[in-house]
Amino acid sequence: MAMKKWILTGWLLAPVVVVAGLWLAVDRDAAKKSRANMAMKIAGGEFGRPAINIQPAKPAATEGPKEAAPQLIAPESLEQGFVLVVKDLAGMAKAESPIHLASSHNGWDPGDKNQVLTSRSDLRWQIVMPKPKINAPLSFKFTRGNWDTAEVTVELADIDNRSLPKVDASKLAPGAKPVIECDIPTGPTSGPAPPPVQTLILTTRST
Repeated sequence: MAMKKWILTGWLLAPVVVVAGLWLAVDRDAAKKSRANMAMKIAGGEFGRPAINIQPAKPAATEGPKEAAPQLIAPESLEQGFVLVVKDLAGMAKAESPIHLASSHNGWDPGDKNQVLTSRSDLRWQIVMPKPKINAPLSFKFTRGNWDTAEVTVELADIDNRSLPKVDASKLAPGAKPVIECDIPTGPTSGPAPPPVQTLILTTRST
């Protein structure tokens, strides 16, 4: 009789044990999936945590030296002054008949002894000009001491007054004088001076 009771009890409890076992198995599988989902959410940046996104380091960008912006100014405004260099292509200027600078700053005196260019070893003539005392643009012409020998056109007509081009101060060393070159091209072999070139060529040499 007791054996029958144990058998009946076991038979009644068997479904319960099976169901409990299945429930535990399903619960463990669900727990694993839940933990996996939680890890994915954390890696994705949920729950207020930053996302894990590792990027390879990029090399720092390097920039070359920037060229200074042009600072175009009138040569007459430079404290250090400037240098005028003249190439006498006709070869008419001599030691006894040098080139003079007649300008709006010296009353247009064609034979001003303080505005005489000196000869150089390269057969050019030059004059070092300090900063003008007159605060005005410089207009000028070249002569050989008087207006009869002033530069003219091939037709011996008067030319327009010369003027100085602006210079780029950013390319000048501190205190360096800009050198402005003027060409007096070939012209008549006698009589008045040959015709000038109106375009002035700025060089970056300093003195």
